[in-house]
Amino acid sequence: MKTTTITLVTLLTLSTPAAAQLSTAGNAPVLFGDAGPRYRMHAYAGGQLMGIGALDQSAGDDEAYLSRFGGGIGLFGGVRLSPHWSVEGNWTFALHDEALRGPQGGDGHFESIYLMTVTADVKVHLPTNSPMEPYLQAGGGLLMSGAIHLDTREQQRPDSFSMGAVVNAGVGLDLWVTRHISMGARVLYRGMALGQPEDGIEGRGPFRNFVHGISVDAFAAIHF
Repeated sequence: MKTTTITLVTLLTLSTPAAAQLSTAGNAPVLFGDAGPRYRMHAYAGGQLMGIGALDQSAGDDEAYLSRFGGGIGLFGGVRLSPHWSVEGNWTFALHDEALRGPQGGDGHFESIYLMTVTADVKVHLPTNSPMEPYLQAGGGLLMSGAIHLDTREQQRPDSFSMGAVVNAGVGLDLWVTRHISMGARVLYRGMALGQPEDGIEGRGPFRNFVHGISVDAFAAIHF
């Protein structure tokens, strides 16, 4: 009789929601005592600060028109599809000092150059049992470059625009502050194929430029 009573109490205990959560905790990552709220399908959006370095340019040192380093901002939004997969759209806008000073340091030069990108990315998450979650990211999209030109009279005027393509690949780390807020950082390789400027570059003639770059981003996001 005593054995039967103990068995019934054990069965009733395991049937409660709390015990059910504990019994399934080993099958899904646990965050703050809850069975992975971040792993549900949901939308998210956020913003970022970025620094970007131009490691190499196919145009060569004499024709390269991007400085080594620049910085900017970005916005992104996406959908967490499953514990391991997300899709994300990104918009970034970065400013570079120019590196081209006109023929033999002569008449015109760029005051600054901007790079604007719009990309679609896929993220592969590596679920953990802690607030920190690493991921891999890759994608690609469109690139636009433009400039402010200073002529010999030091008057600013818009210069030629160039369209191109960009590919991204890298790693990142999310830090979940609460169930709905995350912060993080990522490092991405950015391969940027800059098309021929519509009007060429003063004193240089038309050419194309492929930039191998690295960006370091710090961001925050809201999860709905």
